[in-house]
Amino acid sequence: MSIDYPKIPCAFKRDPDTKKLTDEYREPEFELLAHVDWRWTEKLDGMNVVVHWDGHRVSYQGRTERAQLPGGLVKRLNTLFMGDANEELFEQLFFDSDVILYGEGIGGKIQHGKRGGRYTESEEFRLFDVRIGGVWLQWENVWDVAQKLGLQTVPYMGAHTLHSMALRMMVEHEQGSVVSAENPECTCEGYVGVPVCGLLNRRGERLQVKLKYGDFA
Repeated sequence: MSIDYPKIPCAFKRDPDTKKLTDEYREPEFELLAHVDWRWTEKLDGMNVVVHWDGHRVSYQGRTERAQLPGGLVKRLNTLFMGDANEELFEQLFFDSDVILYGEGIGGKIQHGKRGGRYTESEEFRLFDVRIGGVWLQWENVWDVAQKLGLQTVPYMGAHTLHSMALRMMVEHEQGSVVSAENPECTCEGYVGVPVCGLLNRRGERLQVKLKYGDFA
């Protein structure tokens, strides 16, 4: 089983000529579920980090094995996850289960010079997903894992329908009121949504969508 994080599709199709979003949903599942609640978290502008507990030891990497993590982030990850005390904590919580933590590395040199500024002066880790034995955890369980491991999560934005979230973002983009819940001095890139009950499509893939403010220009 791959530990890489799956690519999250945009909710809407793009016009092949203009590259802009259309009002047509990208997948039939998105249209079917457009008026039911999804859980939304802020899409932070940083670097994906995958932390793996294989039942015996902790390791980590970028979104894929080939991704290079900056030195400041590696130092922070070592503090959060490496060493005997952290290993004992993982063993105490998860025993020999196969556990994958997915998070975003933010701040410091990760965002140096990027649009929207830096969330923090130093490199930090924010948890946004957890998979145990191939099962994706619900948000309340992700939050519980974060608390037990002494981690912070990405900002949670609550439950809203896909349709209402897209309309809200269109209005906010037009008004220029796009502020990050992580740091009000930074702009918000967008949000990631997962159906409240957690669903798979007919290919056995987890249903997720992303909505980015830049696409509503």
